[in-house]
Amino acid sequence: MGVWIGRTLMAMYALCAVPFILGIAVVVGIVLLGTVGLITVWMERSFRRGGMYETDAGLRIVTGWGSKTVPWADIASFRPAAKGHRGRVLLVGTNGVISPITGLAQGARICWRGGETRDIVAVLNARLDDWRGAHPPAPSWARPR
Repeated sequence: MGVWIGRTLMAMYALCAVPFILGIAVVVGIVLLGTVGLITVWMERSFRRGGMYETDAGLRIVTGWGSKTVPWADIASFRPAAKGHRGRVLLVGTNGVISPITGLAQGARICWRGGETRDIVAVLNARLDDWRGAHPPAPSWARPR
């Protein structure tokens, strides 16, 4: 992804030079350069943090466009994508909603403090089972209606 972003930024900066070369108003070129600079800073800060973070409340999924926390109780399982994006990991919710997880790839080497794997789906499902073992569901008479 880094090569793609680098080439894209080079192309954007080259486009910003067009007003200067054609002799169009210098202000337009300055505005374009400032805009590209702001986009560059935003991309560097947001896309670098993308991925999944495990918390006590659930899993926090961070993308370049924002983040969301999915409570452990709302997760049914994890599975690899059957088609399309090779290696993509999907989160399956208890309500049937399927969400892709940015920054994880089934089959890729993934390291974290205290571990390493190429089968991240099995690791995530094992952690989900551990959480379920520590937090058994409430009896039906105790659930809110």
